[in-house]
Amino acid sequence: MTITYQLTPEDFISLQKDLIKNTNYHKRRSRFLLIYTELLAFAYGFAAVVYFFPRVISFTSFVLVAIASGFLVMLLLYPLLRKMYPPITLRKSMVQLKKMGGWPRTVTVKFDDSGIEWTSDNPKSKGMLQIPWESIDKASQDEKHLYLYFQEADAIIIPKKINGLDSIEQSELERLLNPYMKARS
Repeated sequence: MTITYQLTPEDFISLQKDLIKNTNYHKRRSRFLLIYTELLAFAYGFAAVVYFFPRVISFTSFVLVAIASGFLVMLLLYPLLRKMYPPITLRKSMVQLKKMGGWPRTVTVKFDDSGIEWTSDNPKSKGMLQIPWESIDKASQDEKHLYLYFQEADAIIIPKKINGLDSIEQSELERLLNPYMKARS
């Protein structure tokens, strides 16, 4: 079965969202960013007390108040800092997409018994991939797309509803991919 569709920047961003939720790479980076920003929040809270408040109490008490202020700032900012990795990463991806250009891209995907043949008709970077079914590490999906991962951060994006496919072809595509999606998800 062969399908052809337009791959848009929105499709690519939805893949990035899926990558952020499901890959170890993004989980590690998210944890690192959280720890780093929490340490900065502590430092700002500590420094605010040290530099802006008069030392009218003993040195030990003053240091304890500064440390407590640092922890208070950390605790107050934790909910915000915990949620900031996905928007920052998605914003960075959108900037890269604008620089790349060449959107939308016409993509042709051919499914057969040996695997998947993916071809992009982008004028800036024409490409072709042949991926055996055994190379598909995992599969994922959201409300609009199916993602067939052949490396941790590389996937084939297949829209669930493709313009130009009649109902018979659409059901054939779903029949072809559904058992595979259930086994790999």
